[in-house]
Amino acid sequence: MSSSVAREIGGIIDTWRRCGTATFLACLLDKLLAVFSPSIVLVIRMHPIRELANQPRAVPAGYALRDPTPAELHEFAARYPAILSQKFIEEALGKGDRCTGVFFGPDLVAFQWFARSPTQAFGRLYIDVDHRFVYAYKAETLPAHRGKRLHGAALALGAANFLAEGVTGLAAYIRGHNTSSLLSGIRLGSPATGFAVVWNPDRSESVWMSKFCREIGLRVLTPEGPLR
Repeated sequence: MSSSVAREIGGIIDTWRRCGTATFLACLLDKLLAVFSPSIVLVIRMHPIRELANQPRAVPAGYALRDPTPAELHEFAARYPAILSQKFIEEALGKGDRCTGVFFGPDLVAFQWFARSPTQAFGRLYIDVDHRFVYAYKAETLPAHRGKRLHGAALALGAANFLAEGVTGLAAYIRGHNTSSLLSGIRLGSPATGFAVVWNPDRSESVWMSKFCREIGLRVLTPEGPLR
């Protein structure tokens, strides 16, 4: 057995042990579908906003936690266009999305975006959830600053802001094959979890959603409207 196959199997087994049988099956199904059909599996997680708001927000010395200004976001995009584009910032801010960040000195080094309206996930597909919730997406920490729990602090700050506005939960999706992200979510507690299978996402044919996804008002959309 090659080392790459062994690592893949090890990752799947670790997902089963730490994330539970349902998430393990979603991970396995996504990998199988990638081989045999043009379909994808989304693991939808919903965290109680109050629990996230109570997560630690302390950052190491030299770092500062706050919301970046539009000018600071554009400065980051000018330096790291492969991570964040000027077009993305204009569109996100234009539809009311918000960002929390962590700074090292004057430089933005980590961020988390939040949306309460349909948001592009990949390709022609958009994600939306009920107005009681906020959708978390597009998080990044620059490589030199990883391992310091900066993303968790940015997420907690955003959760605290939305808690004050009456939001009750934070939703996010993870591709079923993304075992590292599935496992990293364990640090945030044990969220309620649902699953969605998008058949032929390039052609946007149809979607199946678990009961939990329907209960939180999850919608998978294209520019033409929601998938059925």
